[in-house]
Amino acid sequence: MADEVFIVTILKSPATVYVQSSCEAKTYNAKAGIWSHSVPIGIGRQSFKVVCEGKTVNSLYRISRRDITNTYPYSIYNFNAYIGTLPAEASINRL
Repeated sequence: MADEVFIVTILKSPATVYVQSSCEAKTYNAKAGIWSHSVPIGIGRQSFKVVCEGKTVNSLYRISRRDITNTYPYSIYNFNAYIGTLPAEASINRL
């Protein structure tokens, strides 16, 4: 698996997707339907926003509930496996 943040949108109409991975921000034009892309991983906070026709869609601006780290507390592995959604889910799998 590549060290990247993977983004998938399912849209009724085209939109602009804003992704910030640590300090690096990227902007993408997502087509209607299913669109996917990936961005280089950045250590720290991740944020995402979807804008359609100049308006943030259903308040779809979110900061990830789990930062990407370069350490793992149990010293076994560090895969940073986490799936987030917009709108954000109610709870996080703490494992």
